[in-house]
Amino acid sequence: MRILHFIEGLGNGGKERQLVELLKGLREDKDLQTALVTLGEGDYHQPRIAALGIRLHCCRRRLRWDPGVCLRLDRILRDFRPHIVHTHDWMTSFYALPLCRLRRVVLVNGSIRNAFTAGGLRWRLERSLLRLSDLRVANSRAGLRSRGFCGDEERNVVIRNGFDFTRLQGLTEGPPAWLADRAAGRKTVGMVASFSPYKDYATFLTAAQEVCSRREDVVFVAIGDGDTRQSLQSTLGSRFRDRILFAGRRREVERWVRCFDIGVLATFTEGISNAIMEYMALGKPVVATNGGGTCELVGDGKTGFLVPPRSPSAMSEKIEFLLDHPETACRMGKAGQRRLHRGFSLQRLVEETRNLYQRAVSKPASGLKADRGAKARQLQKA
Repeated sequence: MRILHFIEGLGNGGKERQLVELLKGLREDKDLQTALVTLGEGDYHQPRIAALGIRLHCCRRRLRWDPGVCLRLDRILRDFRPHIVHTHDWMTSFYALPLCRLRRVVLVNGSIRNAFTAGGLRWRLERSLLRLSDLRVANSRAGLRSRGFCGDEERNVVIRNGFDFTRLQGLTEGPPAWLADRAAGRKTVGMVASFSPYKDYATFLTAAQEVCSRREDVVFVAIGDGDTRQSLQSTLGSRFRDRILFAGRRREVERWVRCFDIGVLATFTEGISNAIMEYMALGKPVVATNGGGTCELVGDGKTGFLVPPRSPSAMSEKIEFLLDHPETACRMGKAGQRRLHRGFSLQRLVEETRNLYQRAVSKPASGLKADRGAKARQLQKA
């Protein structure tokens, strides 16, 4: 079976990390032949792809909407002759859909990585592409619901993220020098996320200031970079600048997370967060915004705490509770490790994806055509 994966780029993001994990697991299956196409944006994970021995093609865009991509992608399809094209974002689905129709290739659309319930043109376009795809894959039930799909339809599939625990082997000993110098023996509360409009760093930073105003035994660290970093950092009062730290984008994130006492994620909505999985894999209790698929990952009161969106006071209260009750924090961290091993392993991700591929190619072609025809008629009526 030949599978062509298609992703916008190989930058340092959650969907890119999950694709690398998936490809790492699928390469062990000798009955699968895999190739990867990108649009050329970001190359953070490119060395990992090369190490896996996977054929990599680049359909570099000259414009954001570049019709030349379709021509270059069609040549790859004619050469590789895939049974399935598996897209990982809405942009690649946009380019792949008409060619998959033309060449009668099954399109597995894996663009649902968050749980935003409504939006502008981009959200509507993604939803239309999902409706026209043969199979739709989300990493959370909340993600499917956010696009108006129900989990009991055969074409809608939830395959949750998987964590490769071998990533934790051979970590460099000791905390990074940058953090060790600034933490100075205090406890560390950290958040790993990009500084983007989709992450609620404002709530994290406000909660951090509330905690720091009441106690001296803790530092907060933000690991990530992005468009909103400078504006948020400039609003931070000088009183706490030596205890609320901005580390920027970092490699070896696991080494940093290992130094946390508590892992935090403040967000507006989420699918299954890779950052939370990293906290749990390293045995850290979690304090996270309750929304999207986060409740499918974090057991409230068991592996950490879920707090309402945009609620710095609730977040700071749970952080302080864990700081004051280290035994409870340790127990929650260990429970999180067990939960990740059971329900979010790399092996489960690979097995469920392999089963999806087998089902996709074994289903009679007439069945897929009938499904697509019914959806097309519904769209025309709408």
